[in-house]
Amino acid sequence: MRLTEKLSFSANRAAQPRKQLIFQRFPIHNINMTIEELDHYISNYILTKNPRYDDIEGAPFRIGQMVKVLENPSNDETFDIDFANKLGKIRFFEYESGCGQTFPHDPMISVELADGKRDGFWKEELTLL
Repeated sequence: MRLTEKLSFSANRAAQPRKQLIFQRFPIHNINMTIEELDHYISNYILTKNPRYDDIEGAPFRIGQMVKVLENPSNDETFDIDFANKLGKIRFFEYESGCGQTFPHDPMISVELADGKRDGFWKEELTLL
């Protein structure tokens, strides 16, 4: 089974939030992560295929704008609560990662906090400062 198949299989099996995922042995090492950590990893390292660092007409925000991350308004079980109520800067838009984005009005929006942490959010999870 290839790495992508293992990730997909493990993510599908873990439908309940905050359960510990234990992956089978990879050639290098074992990986243990929660659903939130898996979602963050997939969002930042696997799905981000074509980040758009330029302003897009019709997008909900502009690159470089300061926003506040809301406290999981859509009750998304993969929402990383560590980002809730924190301020960050819009870094890029992503329209092609397969998460249901639509151009130009509904991108996945990358936000970077002051400490350098980044994650992707929907427009409903952010408010402009």
